Amino acid sequence: NSDGYRSLGVHWAMALAAAGETTCHAPNLRTINIARINTDGILFTTKLSQTSCPYANLNPVSFLYTVGKYKPGETIEQWRAEGACAPMDLGIIIDKVPNYAVAETVASIRLAKEKAAAAASAGGNGGSAEAVSKDRTSMGSQAHFMEVVQRTKVELESGGISDEELASCLGAWRLEPSRMERMQGGPDQIMWDRWEWIRQGKVWAKANHILPY
Repeated sequence: NSDGYRSLGVHWAMALAAAGETTCHAPNLRTINIARINTDGILFTTKLSQTSCPYANLNPVSFLYTVGKYKPGETIEQWRAEGACAPMDLGIIIDKVPNYAVAETVASIRLAKEKAAAAASAGGNGGSAEAVSKDRTSMGSQAHFMEVVQRTKVELESGGISDEELASCLGAWRLEPSRMERMQGGPDQIMWDRWEWIRQGKVWAKANHILPY
């Protein structure tokens, strides 16, 4: 909308990649819902990792946002950027995050803790019994998870989830780009139209019209 917030019911997402822990680790790539764009950057929320956060400590990130279609009579537009993320107060944008996203995030963490407690009481190591990748939990019974989501959604809509639990499940971040570029084109155009902006401190330098490749 005019304040830069995502309008109700609109799908507005970007691909966000954070540098791996070492050069031997692949980048952490996720599809992220955009909550707001303003002059300071791109605001978004994610599930808080139970081990480490790929956006902490100014870890380098890059993003890609695409809109349109590459087909005759139409064009596709890509926005790309590099930069880093700064942590934010969750309360600033939590009301702009879709309820389904909040409910599923909280429900996922609740179920992960439930499964870890069950494994521990059964004499396990306190984690999930299934072999899954880092910071992920096997769903197990989908029907049970759906029950957890439904209960969580009712709690959320009735104000039954505390701010403390929300803050333990969701993190708010502001992506602050240091470089951005826009590329637009389609099959009816002779070539891609590509522009680049570089940020110097808090000031964006004049746009550069650059070669398409």
